[in-house]
Amino acid sequence: MPRPYVLLSVATSVDGYIYDTSTTRLLLSNSEDFDRVDQVRAESDAILIGAGTMRSDNPGCW
Repeated sequence: MPRPYVLLSVATSVDGYIYDTSTTRLLLSNSEDFDRVDQVRAESDAILIGAGTMRSDNPGCW
């Protein structure tokens, strides 16, 4: 049986951070990259995200 294809996508700041402690979303990408990530998510069978991403992205609005 073939193994599943797994894709990991992470954006980091120049100083190596992937998040900060503020309550607002840390934007590390431009609108074109957000569109690309949304397309990859739409084509995926499953997506594993953290609770903070779930709250900030509000996937119920898609």
